[in-house]
Amino acid sequence: MELLPHTLNWCKGEMMEARYILGVGVTLVIISLCFHLIGTTPASKAMLWPLLVTGILFVGGASGMLYKNKQRLAEYPNVYEADPAAFVQAKKARADNFIGWYPRTRFIMIGVALLGMALPFFSQNHGVRSIGLILMLIALAAFVIDHFSEERANVYYEHILEAEKNT
Repeated sequence: MELLPHTLNWCKGEMMEARYILGVGVTLVIISLCFHLIGTTPASKAMLWPLLVTGILFVGGASGMLYKNKQRLAEYPNVYEADPAAFVQAKKARADNFIGWYPRTRFIMIGVALLGMALPFFSQNHGVRSIGLILMLIALAAFVIDHFSEERANVYYEHILEAEKNT
């Protein structure tokens, strides 16, 4: 069984996730400007920077994912054709590395969400409270993205193991 089609599908899935992240990032930037321009309370004005920075980080990260996976889609067929066995081993090593991060990411994001929930209890400052809201938003986004990414990663890893047996 060839691994290449599954690897290309993995890259396309990464690009789909990147587009979602990009959309959320652009939306956050727009919302931050709306809070700043239309908001009339100190709490709404305080949302500008946390939302804007988070939106820009999402846009930057998603753009990097799109760029890198577009490159991979172009180069992987040549790499696979040159040495299929080495390609399978390289993909297995890479998958071994990132699959182990899913459980750790869940624990980290639980901590981020709890910190976000705790900040309003420790401060009446609108900026600090805004950061708390953004931390909860980041944790939620990470949980949603990782939920689907982990599922795709496990399916892809099964294809890698099958290809490894056949090479």
